[in-house]
Amino acid sequence: THTHTAMALYPWSRAGKMLAKKAKMLPPAIPKWKILVGDKVEVLSGKDKGEQGIVRAIKRSQNKVYVEGANLHRRYIPPQGEQPGGMYTSEAPLHYSDVALLDPVTNRPTRVRWDYDADGNKVRIAVSSGRTIQKPLVWERRDAAVRASYKDAQCDTSKAALEQVTYSPSVLTFAEEILGPADKPNTQ
Repeated sequence: THTHTAMALYPWSRAGKMLAKKAKMLPPAIPKWKILVGDKVEVLSGKDKGEQGIVRAIKRSQNKVYVEGANLHRRYIPPQGEQPGGMYTSEAPLHYSDVALLDPVTNRPTRVRWDYDADGNKVRIAVSSGRTIQKPLVWERRDAAVRASYKDAQCDTSKAALEQVTYSPSVLTFAEEILGPADKPNTQ
């Protein structure tokens, strides 16, 4: 607690500087994300500049995007149990500002704005061509099954059991329902 007090009062002190190094500051979050998982994007800067790929994952808390085949790095992983160790290649995250969505018409990077279509749905519009950028199928289906293709299993509740009326409301009090209409309690 003493170091926290020193940090709060004297950030230039030795204890304050050490605490500041330990505390990891997260960058300010981007309020309106226009890039979604499954979008086709192009890398704008870095060693993979100009490379196109599909967004595999997003870390919104850190403003990071994982793009398939971009920003690859090799890492040594020691053997764990039956899995052999060795050098493995994986994708490192890219900052949100280092990638741009591709225009559906020209297949070039473009800026994006949000707008509403004729039906009132919120859609993404490519600024360069004015065309709508569709949401990827991964985004449309967050659950594993599509309702139209789902088939009832043995453990599912049958339709007849769902439609069966099991409760009929009444205006009787709880005591009247329990005792019955003949055995009304004497409340006088």
